[in-house]
Amino acid sequence: IMPSPGIEIVGDGTQWNGAMTRGRAIELPVTVRFIADGDWTLGAQITNQRAYGPQVSGAVLNVVAANGMATLGSDAHALMKASPGTAEALRALGIAPAPVATGAASGRLAVPAVASVVTGTVLYRPPEGNPQPVRGALVQITNAAGAQLALTGTSAVGVYSAAINADAVKVTVYSADVDGTRAVVFPVGQPTQRYILESPVTPVTGPTTPINITSAATQRGTPAAPSNDSLAARGFAAYDAMLTFWFHSTAMIGRNMPPAQTNFPESTAAGAQCGTSCYSGTTQQMYILREDAFDWDVLGHEFFHFVTRQAALRTITTSLGGFHTGGTAIGQNTRQNGTGNVRDRDEGMRLAWGEGVATAMSLLIQSRPLSTFAFPALLNINDGNYTDTEDASGTPLSAETPIPSDGFGSENSVMGLLWDISDAAQDSDPPVTDALGGVDARLLWTLINSTLPCNPCDRVDRFWTGITQLFGVTSSTAFEAAKLFVINKMGPKATAPADGQSVPGTAAPTFQWVRNGDPSPAHRNNHFFLAFSRDNFQSHRVLIPVPTLDATSYTPTDAEWAAVQAGGTGGQPYKWLVAADRPDGQSVPAGWFWYSNISTIVPRSLEATITWSPVGADVDLHLANPSGTDIAYYNRVTAWGFLDRDCITTCAQEIISVTSLPFTGTYRLFAHYYSDHGRGPATVRAVVKSGSQVLIDQTFVLGATGATRTIVTVPVNTKPTAAETASSDALDPVSLPPKKSP
Repeated sequence: IMPSPGIEIVGDGTQWNGAMTRGRAIELPVTVRFIADGDWTLGAQITNQRAYGPQVSGAVLNVVAANGMATLGSDAHALMKASPGTAEALRALGIAPAPVATGAASGRLAVPAVASVVTGTVLYRPPEGNPQPVRGALVQITNAAGAQLALTGTSAVGVYSAAINADAVKVTVYSADVDGTRAVVFPVGQPTQRYILESPVTPVTGPTTPINITSAATQRGTPAAPSNDSLAARGFAAYDAMLTFWFHSTAMIGRNMPPAQTNFPESTAAGAQCGTSCYSGTTQQMYILREDAFDWDVLGHEFFHFVTRQAALRTITTSLGGFHTGGTAIGQNTRQNGTGNVRDRDEGMRLAWGEGVATAMSLLIQSRPLSTFAFPALLNINDGNYTDTEDASGTPLSAETPIPSDGFGSENSVMGLLWDISDAAQDSDPPVTDALGGVDARLLWTLINSTLPCNPCDRVDRFWTGITQLFGVTSSTAFEAAKLFVINKMGPKATAPADGQSVPGTAAPTFQWVRNGDPSPAHRNNHFFLAFSRDNFQSHRVLIPVPTLDATSYTPTDAEWAAVQAGGTGGQPYKWLVAADRPDGQSVPAGWFWYSNISTIVPRSLEATITWSPVGADVDLHLANPSGTDIAYYNRVTAWGFLDRDCITTCAQEIISVTSLPFTGTYRLFAHYYSDHGRGPATVRAVVKSGSQVLIDQTFVLGATGATRTIVTVPVNTKPTAAETASSDALDPVSLPPKKSP
């Protein structure tokens, strides 16, 4: 303890040297008398000489003396493993104890501000060489002897300024925010230490003393060749990230986040807290690998683990952690070497949700910032990808199209879902395309944290059923949101019949879908229903259970198809979807069903078929409408009906299907003998149906090329009670386009 004005050392020596054995305690009595008011720090340090180098531990005692009273405080700091044992060696690494304020950290001075203003810009250097400001950081200004002159902070552009009175000064910047309430980065297990950037002792020469500080250079490593650059520069990059995410998260939750206490660099060795970058629920602190200091996607991911555990109003994540790869965590071992436990469905889904939320929030905050505390221009920030550069190899993970995307047990699928909910782009997995306009991270957080009726909201299926409960199971919001669960492989995907397709009114078509849910047959969706409605599932709803588990298609029976159309009219559109769950003990989704995308079908109001013999004769079916345009071989598809094909020589059937009759006037269905191709007269059978009702079933002969026969005329805007058949088979005065030679 070095004597200084205002205190006295009472007793013998101030230093003891010797050897200690395990379990032995040695009393080292030292008495300090305070004879003046002031702030002091008393420090004790123990150096343990190990075979591989010294280890240092110690403690500090903060003392404030005023009006004859001394107020004591202690802040013990832990072992500095494998660190050099001298303060000089630590400072050479860019590490120093946190300063002890002599006033408020907002800039009050320890001595009168009369001689000079020390000012400058503080920068750290990323590997790409574009120096970035050290923002909102604590700055200490001392004189040449080390006595503190001022505490201040850097601005949002890295500028500091303080008035001092001294012959020479040294400026030290610490990896902690100026107020001590937002973010701090320190060597692992040493919360009283800070990374520092500092100037040399600089003479004070005039009213202004400019001192700029820039970190040493850094370089980006690879998994096979890690970098060996400035640890302090990396510490400040991690600090900048934690401070930035702190401001945006505070704006997101609507109140101040707790301070983000961050250990750096975390070790990959056995016995480390995490062995990788992580948030520890035990210590409630972040642990960041050296190689992740410039990967802000990773830093934001760990920060949002901190947010979900420390700032949520209810339980958002209950993940047990462990090894994970982005694909399904269901059935995955909790340890990479396979010596852990195999996750069941619930555990895998909880891990997927916790990891997916953290990644999505990291990327969404970058994409749609919530604070004026801007993200810096660093590599891979706000590019829509999750990128881990130095300790991982492979393609960056796209938030828009994450691969692998394995469904409700996949963190990539969860991340993709939340990204799709928030972005304004139309997300697509044909035939599914969403139309949501997108919400920012603040609204998404509010939904998860308080609005949705799910507590805990710790699995993606609980998030989905919360949406259906809040907005209604047949609401447009639920149906639109369901598309995003389909796109991200959770809900089933309806594939056929195609959206808007005309289907038979008499015999049901086959409905097809992709199961989704999970890659494993033991966990994917396996229990399905077909749901139909004429009014968007508001009043008219028909539910058909699919009798076979794990099915991917189903054709309704005649009775089921008739029940779907009961009470409707021909040509009326129907919406349909596939509902799915997994009812085997762990119902997924919990509390309701997954929805597929909604498709539209139109059962045909009229279906006209002609068949003829002999094969090789070319008979054509025409439907003339009041607008003067036929449906026929030269105009096969219209908005209101279509011809299935033009049979010339190799087939002998044509079908015209009508989904609606949009024009006022008379429609006429007729057959025309285009060419007999030397086959002679053709015998034709014509059948016309409206739904399941047969309106026409007649047979007639077309004697030669050019002959026609009117099958039926239907007046529209007067409700026909039966078909009117015409007796005339005179040639129609029409000019027909030629066909290709058969």
